[in-house]
Amino acid sequence: MYPSQSEATWTQQVSLPDNILEELETEEVSWKDVVNLAVPKTEKFSASSGWVKALSYLRLPTDNPHLGLSEGELSHPLNTSNCKALVESSKVGMLLLQISEVLGERTFKAKDLTGEVLCAVHPSVLQKYTLEESQVILLYEVVVLPKFLLNITLKNIVKIFH
Repeated sequence: MYPSQSEATWTQQVSLPDNILEELETEEVSWKDVVNLAVPKTEKFSASSGWVKALSYLRLPTDNPHLGLSEGELSHPLNTSNCKALVESSKVGMLLLQISEVLGERTFKAKDLTGEVLCAVHPSVLQKYTLEESQVILLYEVVVLPKFLLNITLKNIVKIFH
């Protein structure tokens, strides 16, 4: 889960917005506090056309629960491989994410039907793809770094939907 406050300082080589730590009013900062500021509670999920294409590609229903329009049971693998499940695991088999906000050259926020996550992108990905808001990325065997940060590499990307 989250590292304890006694662990070493964050050494990830990614660019986070400068104001994240400035918003904290205490000198003792937990990683959970950093994650909560970097990835706030998401608004209701709004499916893009890329999300609909991804559901079709995966042969999943395009009903209201799968589009985020109502509560309901999700089909496999969306019911087990999702942002909510990342809190309990350091690796997920498959993950479908919609880019919600580009934060910097190599970082962005992405969301699914269960929540939002912070992503770090390897430079080789940016040499091959241009990542933009509302694009949907199908990922395979994504590693969750210790600070609750998804590490996205070329070998993780199955397909990008626009």
